[in-house]
Amino acid sequence: MKRIQFAFLFFLIPLMSIAQNKINLEGTWGFKLDENDKGVSQEWYNKALNSGETIQLPGTTDEAKKGLKTSGSDFGILTRAYKYYGPAWYQREIDIPKSWENKRVFLNMERVMWQSKVYVDGKPVSTQDALSSPHWHDLGKLSPGKHLLTLRINNDLIYNIGDKGHVYSEYTQSIWN
Repeated sequence: MKRIQFAFLFFLIPLMSIAQNKINLEGTWGFKLDENDKGVSQEWYNKALNSGETIQLPGTTDEAKKGLKTSGSDFGILTRAYKYYGPAWYQREIDIPKSWENKRVFLNMERVMWQSKVYVDGKPVSTQDALSSPHWHDLGKLSPGKHLLTLRINNDLIYNIGDKGHVYSEYTQSIWN
């Protein structure tokens, strides 16, 4: 019995350590659609979005009623309530705890449809593009305190994968942000 308790504690302590080293990013984010793809050239990442729009994350642009309202079904398939293809910007302030001083900070995003760019305090950090795996962004060593985290997510067809791929298709709802 003591061996079982020791084994349990042996695995529990590292899990507790991991759980304490996370920041929950759920909640309200500043939000702005970038229909004309001008956000990068106009450096939206270098200032507050100031669009007055917000979005709840986790969530989708459809759930938040962002994009073009649809009516009826497309081609007899399930159809998004609100369609939007292109870049969308998300922004919020994060607070890095003192205990993270001199530690690398990573951002893990799941179910990103297609490309993600990350900016911290107005500076570009990294870009990822993948359809079926999480996007991991190394934010580097952030000083304790408040930082502005800005994300540019683009669900456009980045690379031509043809019309038979199920990973990027209206038919399987995988492109639904």
